[in-house]
Amino acid sequence: MTAADRPTPDSPTPDRTVPTSPAQANPAQTKTAQTKTAQAEATPTGAAQARSAASGAGAAAPGRTRSAKTAPAAANHLHAVTGGGVASPVFEVPDYRTTFGWPVDGDAFGAYLDLGGEIRGLRMRSGLGAEVQWWLRPRMLSGPVLAVPGEHSEWTFLTQPAPEGHRKPLPPGIEPVRARVLLPTGRTPRSTVFWATPPDPAQPSLPQFASVVGAVRAVLYGHRR
Repeated sequence: MTAADRPTPDSPTPDRTVPTSPAQANPAQTKTAQTKTAQAEATPTGAAQARSAASGAGAAAPGRTRSAKTAPAAANHLHAVTGGGVASPVFEVPDYRTTFGWPVDGDAFGAYLDLGGEIRGLRMRSGLGAEVQWWLRPRMLSGPVLAVPGEHSEWTFLTQPAPEGHRKPLPPGIEPVRARVLLPTGRTPRSTVFWATPPDPAQPSLPQFASVVGAVRAVLYGHRR
């Protein structure tokens, strides 16, 4: 190569740009492929396949929508059982004594009720308690339920005394309460105890002991006694 053939700094450099896409590499091939696709979709079979592919790409969205709608429904269902969606009424010691006729004692910390005598208590885990209360409610057999929150939250159903001579074993998962319990007042933190189902001044009578026990059996054993 002679000096005349060497490129000088001012000489233009040959264009060596590499195509970055098929369209840039070969526009004729891209146009041919687009034509074939349009022809395929013009046939009934091709159109059906195109619609099927489009619907398959978005098939997951309706499922997620149904799940999102189901979660609030489940929460509302639980609130209907526990009264969690409505502010619980506040009762003080005189209310428990005069409105409901319960033998309640009180001090600066709250109200106290002795269970095991004229008022019985049946304690169970909160999950089972919610199902039992749901079974009792439409049968007009539900009553007040105390809730003690915690890692293993528990519900205590208040009932009338057990029938005289009652000796039948209780179903698994529930136990009678024979102790002094704290009742919620306006000064009681909800983190200590609260009414899962508060007592109703319009219906102050407590459910029968046998009704709650029967509801537990119905939930555990599928309505078998």
